[in-house]
Amino acid sequence: MRAVTGKMDLNRIAFIGRTFREYAKLFNLNRKVLQSGDILDCPAGASSFTAEAALMGYDVAAADIQYGTPADRLIDKACKDTAYALEQFKKVRDSYDWSFYKTPELHATERMKALVNFSGDFSEGLKAGRYVQARLPKLPFADDSFKLVLSSHFLFLYGNRLDFSFHMDCIREFMRVAPEARIYPLMGLDGKEYPALDRLISALKAECFSAGRQKVPFTFIPGGDKMLRVSR
Repeated sequence: MRAVTGKMDLNRIAFIGRTFREYAKLFNLNRKVLQSGDILDCPAGASSFTAEAALMGYDVAAADIQYGTPADRLIDKACKDTAYALEQFKKVRDSYDWSFYKTPELHATERMKALVNFSGDFSEGLKAGRYVQARLPKLPFADDSFKLVLSSHFLFLYGNRLDFSFHMDCIREFMRVAPEARIYPLMGLDGKEYPALDRLISALKAECFSAGRQKVPFTFIPGGDKMLRVSR
């Protein structure tokens, strides 16, 4: 593993995606968890977790602010943002732990697999209700609509752009719609843990939630092998 020598410099919150294989590692998912009930991916971006999970027979939905965009424009945005993010990765490739992806080329392949599977499922999935437009920190779902919320590469990754109250409000909303939420990563684009994480965990515990870091079998950002697990 190499030490961090640089950082990602994304000038926007990128609409890119991850695959089912990645989610299984990011959130320490197993068959028992996947079969336990409805799962919400939020914000899901262009991830193919929902598309792939649906084919496997799991009950999964995805929510994202961008899902109100016409499909052709949304997929065009996903293509451009994915290309942009991959270009930024090239500039700091030595800053990352490649034990999971093995090479930058295979990492790019994973990004494109997510994009292709998401693009192929989005229009039909939108009609079927698998994809729902939602703007955090408010979700258009009834209390306890899900058993688990997964939140990938948003809150803490862009922690320098999202204030503490927003983080708390989002997690409270996750707890309203499900008894458990898992959030990954805990690191920002600078490769450092979200600086207010201990404060956030303490605030959640003060509201009678169970909250803490939990190790996961995945690392890309060095040291980024933990998720935040919150439950009630």
